[in-house]
Amino acid sequence: TYDLTGYTLMPGLIDSHVHVAGSGGYGIENLTTWARHGITTVREEGMLSTSGEMEFIDLIEEANADPQSAYLVSCGKYFDVTGGYGMGPTGNMGIVVETDEDIIAEIDLKAALGYPQVKVGINSDTARMSPEQFLTAIDQAHENDMPVAAHVNYARHLEELVSYGLDEAAHTPSDEIGAGLIAGMVANGVRMNTSGAENYEDQKIANLKAFYEAGGVVTVGTDLMRNYDGCMTALAAEMATLYKAGLTVQQVVACATHNNALALGIADTGDILPGYQADLVAVAGPVDGSFDALNSIGFVMNDGVVIVG
Repeated sequence: TYDLTGYTLMPGLIDSHVHVAGSGGYGIENLTTWARHGITTVREEGMLSTSGEMEFIDLIEEANADPQSAYLVSCGKYFDVTGGYGMGPTGNMGIVVETDEDIIAEIDLKAALGYPQVKVGINSDTARMSPEQFLTAIDQAHENDMPVAAHVNYARHLEELVSYGLDEAAHTPSDEIGAGLIAGMVANGVRMNTSGAENYEDQKIANLKAFYEAGGVVTVGTDLMRNYDGCMTALAAEMATLYKAGLTVQQVVACATHNNALALGIADTGDILPGYQADLVAVAGPVDGSFDALNSIGFVMNDGVVIVG
């Protein structure tokens, strides 16, 4: 029995945009850091690693069986063309595709290995996948019941990808998202992640406000790929941005729990309900719009096991 009188109890928080696998190897120990900070589930939005996807499957399964670790949903490696965004110094941090046949084969392999989602990237008008390649990737992923997220920083690229059937923008664009695009995203159920360029906070807040008020589903992510000890500070900052966009504290928490769980395809977490997985966090006292209280987690239950408290 745990006495949480005076505490604020929430579902385990979820960071829906992180990078676990780096060029230095698979940072399995980082999953325990997330869990102990109250982030009981994370989604890897692209393995930034020179190693292949097959090498990580057993490690993912091992981590997900351990309540000391945050549960990991991984998109595996993302798709791009040679010289595309974020391909890294060795040129093979993502999956390089040249033909439709390459794309179909790689997505089928992802599905066979057990990766539940797909990520593509577009960051410029030159070194990028063609419209036909994006369509092939999205269609083939959907054939395998795999939603598709995209690295996208600009509204014009987001509009293009939405027209192809994109499921989620992995970033909030740094320029204005027009009302027509927002309406199209909402009508087609396209989610948008908070993760965005810090230098454009005012525009990011305006975009999130317009999207949420139009009925859009907002997910919360940090794009964290280093300084894992600061994982909750980073997530709290993203949540505070949503509060500045006009959401209540309760609505922000729902975005970081319920909405994120839906985006990750996990049906039994993200809420405190009978029959759901017992992922719970608690902080002493109330939580306000700064979300600073989240940096003082006093209790964490992960998959029914108390790991803090």
